[in-house]
Amino acid sequence: MGELVSIIVPTYNRAYCIQRTIDSVRAQSHVNWELIVVDDGSSDDTAELIRSNIAEDSRIRYVYQDNTGVSAARNTGIRAATGDLVAFLDSDDVWKSWKLNLQVQCFRAFPEIGMVWTDFASVDRLGAIVNQRHLRTMYHAYRFFPTPESLFPEGHELSCIGMTGLEGGMKPRVYIGNIYSAMLRGNLVHTSTVMVSRDRLNCVKGFDEALLLSGEDYDFHFRTCKWGKVCFVDVPSTMYQVDSSDRLSHYRAQVAMNFAKTVEAAIAREKGSGSFSASAINEVLAEAHGWAAEELFKTKDRSRAGAHAFRSLRHNPRQPRLALLLGLAIVPVQVSEALVRTYRYLKHAV
Repeated sequence: MGELVSIIVPTYNRAYCIQRTIDSVRAQSHVNWELIVVDDGSSDDTAELIRSNIAEDSRIRYVYQDNTGVSAARNTGIRAATGDLVAFLDSDDVWKSWKLNLQVQCFRAFPEIGMVWTDFASVDRLGAIVNQRHLRTMYHAYRFFPTPESLFPEGHELSCIGMTGLEGGMKPRVYIGNIYSAMLRGNLVHTSTVMVSRDRLNCVKGFDEALLLSGEDYDFHFRTCKWGKVCFVDVPSTMYQVDSSDRLSHYRAQVAMNFAKTVEAAIAREKGSGSFSASAINEVLAEAHGWAAEELFKTKDRSRAGAHAFRSLRHNPRQPRLALLLGLAIVPVQVSEALVRTYRYLKHAV
């Protein structure tokens, strides 16, 4: 049967779509798995639906907890998991039937790796393909790494290493290396495509439950990459539902602040180690705090917007837009609003 894979699915009020997710797990060609569904306080029919699935398949387990967030739910699943390999899957996403088999074969071929992730396709609520290759679209840090070869400078590029069971006989490229320094630029890993070894998971410890609404994925994958080599398979193994997860657009300020918090924590823990270059640190901190300043100013949180603008300018003074934002944040509200109105008027008058 092969290695036992523990699959962790956190969910909250998704009885309307989680059956498709469970069906994609039950359709896996690698059959030695346990599915741990962690219900984060749902008030819909999730419990009844999962229990009906358990009656049909003893590999499925259900854990209920009060609503405490996706990080806490995933950590609950990690504690309950018994497999030497652990995979994560969101409750509105769907896997290709060969996904687990592909990644298990990667761990067999390269025992030094601690994580495998892949590309993914984005779909709408009806399952229609929006983007066949969505990884580089969703994660903006890929602008620094336009090709897998640029992300893996050690030159580890391999063919399909004899993998079997993939649809259409496809032979995706497999890349092995240490990308910890690259992860400072931003997240490069999509959680629903991830499989991680128990040894690596023991080093990482779990998700940061203090990161609310967003950023917990980036922080987790960043720390996962700290502990050694990882593997990327350049093939879409997962169908990601875009319209449900785009709710984060309503929390842009929190997303930006969590990004700044994550990179600052990484820089602090690596101080003096040489893991990140001074130029990369300056560029990332300028971008992170500048982004937070912009988003906070939109919410009229002038005090924190000004603080982040000042910190961004310390790392890169040549940002006239941020300098203007800082000025608008520190002058009286009536003055800043008058200046903004004048600017908009002149902009449209030209």
